[in-house]
Parts: sequence; structure tokens; C-alpha cells
Amino acid sequence: TAVSLLVDHSGSLRGAGQVHALAIVQAIARFLHDLNIRFEVLGFTTCSWRGGRSREKWLRAGKPQYPGRLCDLFHIIYRSFEDKTRHAHVDMSLLCSEQFLKENVDGEAVQWAYDRLLNQPQSKKLLFAITDGAPVDDSTLNANWDSILHDHLIKTVRLIEEERKVLISGIGIKHEWPYYSASVTLTTMNDLAPIVLRHVADRLCEAHQILLLLRDRAISGLPKAGIPATENRPDRQLTSSESAMPGGSKSFTYVAPSRAL
Repeated sequence: TAVSLLVDHSGSLRGAGQVHALAIVQAIARFLHDLNIRFEVLGFTTCSWRGGRSREKWLRAGKPQYPGRLCDLFHIIYRSFEDKTRHAHVDMSLLCSEQFLKENVDGEAVQWAYDRLLNQPQSKKLLFAITDGAPVDDSTLNANWDSILHDHLIKTVRLIEEERKVLISGIGIKHEWPYYSASVTLTTMNDLAPIVLRHVADRLCEAHQILLLLRDRAISGLPKAGIPATENRPDRQLTSSESAMPGGSKSFTYVAPSRAL
């Protein structure tokens, strides 16, 4: 079994949200560690507020319509599947620093975590997205239609759910969000064990129960996971790891140093 924890680093997490996100990750990490289950912890935000190199490139191009994403992504690897540390604790110092909490493009972050999981040899794979709100990037929303990031997240999650190569769940902080068919919400710290950890345990059990179904689907030759290009629409599709603008700026991935206790 391989499990990925994907953590939102949006500005709205400041304060109590940071504490809740840290508590969720550390509790699940300890739970998985005690079960000897391989896991990784990822984070996502943007490099700056109100766009970046991608937006600058769009401006230089004369601001064409429907440019797609106009911010530069910042993806964080706190703990990878290849990490050899023997302890459960995950050093998430960037999440504790408000300067790294900016905007959030959830759809591409989910796709990134999903792609990483697909490269793992384990037959059972689970992805938990931990977030306190809807995807937001003002530069992208102002230059496209209002629901572009919402639409892309919905489409990405639905494709993953349909293929069932990875069981995906949402863990909401304070709020419920309609993006994931399977989700729970942490309202207070008292919900950590009875709600969040119970949900993780239930999804682990479900992953084992549908293993044969996963194999049957793989044999049947389902199309490769991905976001299909839209047809007959004037918009560009958001792409994984780079701007939807032609020749746009790539995303940045930071690998946090592993610190043994």
C-alpha cells in the first residue's frame, strides 16, 4: 500500500488552519507509520501573489483571451516514498511560515500527486487531499471564466475516481467541499481521531476490498489518466507542471530536507 498526503498551503490557512493542517498530517503519518505503510507528504501553493512569470509572459503577448493559468506553481515534497527515515514525524516548517502561504491551484496539484502515486509499485494506492477551501488564483480567474479552477479540479478528481487506480479522498478543514465523492471535515481538534483517522482506516480497508476490481479494469484497457483537451471552446486546458500559455513558466518543486530525530 502507498499513501500520498497532499496539503493545501493557501493564505486562508493562516492561524488556526495551519495548526489543524499540521495536526492532521502528523496524526495520519503516525497512524500509517505504525501500520508499516509507505507514504509521502506533499504541499502546494504559488510562487507569488497575483501571478508571476506566466502572467508577465501573457502581458507581453498582448493579453490573449482565455490564457489558462497565469500563476507559477510551487510544489513541495516534505517526505517522499524514497525517504529512508525510521520515524513518523514530518518536518513541515514551510507550512508554519506565512510567507509560503499564497494561492492554490488544486487541480494541478492533485494531478501531480496522482502521477507520483502511479509510479509506485504497490497495488493499492490512496491519495488524501487536505484543504480548507476552493481553488483560487486571482490572476487566473480575472483573465478567464470565474469557475476555471473549480471546473479543472472537478474534472481531475472525477477522472481519478472513474479509473479507480487510486482511491482519492478530501479532508476539509472547517468547511465541506463538493469536489470529492469521499470526504470528511475536521471542525475541531476533537474530530481528529473519531472522524479523520477513522476515514483513513475505512479507505485503507476499501482499497484492499477493490483490489480485484482494479486489476480487472487494468486488463480491460482503460484510457490513460489525464485531462482531455476540450473541443469547440475558446479556452486552453490547464496543463500539469507548466503554464497553459504557450512557452509559459514551469512550476517549481522544493524538496524539504529530511531531518532525523
